[in-house]
Amino acid sequence: MSTYAMVSRHIEQALAEAAGKSISDDVVARCLLSEAIRLFKRSRSNDDIAAELSAARACIRVRRGAELQRQDARPEHLGRQCRQARERDGCKGDKRRD
Repeated sequence: MSTYAMVSRHIEQALAEAAGKSISDDVVARCLLSEAIRLFKRSRSNDDIAAELSAARACIRVRRGAELQRQDARPEHLGRQCRQARERDGCKGDKRRD
């Protein structure tokens, strides 16, 4: 099982639990973002974390593109697009490994 699949499975479980308690997906997403930043702070500099968030912003721009508006867009394809956006925008320090 890939890292992405493992994390995705846990997130779906958290979303289901939150929905059962009338907690919105948006609130869960904010909590997940806070936890991600907390984890990044264990081993990364503030500049490196900022670069990671900038890369995520680039992924949002890519995701809005016409090609990824299709229902069948795969996470693997989005990952490739995000890596390309990181390279284009000069983002450094991506230490994640799948």
